[in-house]
Parts: sequence; C-alpha cells; structure tokens
Amino acid sequence: MISYLGDNEERRLLRVQLPGDYDACVERVRDYMGRADLSAADLAERVGKGRSTVNAFIQQRWAGHSNLREWRFLAAHLIEFIVRNP
Repeated sequence: MISYLGDNEERRLLRVQLPGDYDACVERVRDYMGRADLSAADLAERVGKGRSTVNAFIQQRWAGHSNLREWRFLAAHLIEFIVRNP
C-alpha cells in the first residue's frame, strides 16, 4: 500500500476502470478539461489534489516522477471524478 492512501481508498481506486495506459488517461483528462472549460487549478480544486500534481500529470511528467503504481492511483482518482461529473 502507498503510505498516503488508506486501505479503503486504495481498494476503491483499484476498482476504477482506466481508459488505457498513462497516455490514454492523460488524453481523457485533457479532453474533459477542454469540454468542461477547466484549468489545471480548477480541476485540482474540484478533485482535492494540488495544482502542481494535476499539472505534472496532464503535461505527462508524472510517470517520470513516480512509479507505475502511483500514477495509476492518481489517474484513477481523476477518471473517477470525470465519470461522476460528466
């Protein structure tokens, strides 16, 4: 388990169906931001993440800063928000 996730949150995020690999997740998030007219700061505030975290993810820098498992948790968090707020 990743230290900043509780057991329940980790299990919930593991159940989120991602649209594909890292690039596919980034594309889905960017598409949503465009349709919803959201900046990275707006999306970060709505999902409860830091602006720099969301920026790193959508600028495809996250995978280089973190391990595979961690980007999947962030992607799951963002995709879950998108699915719940179409």
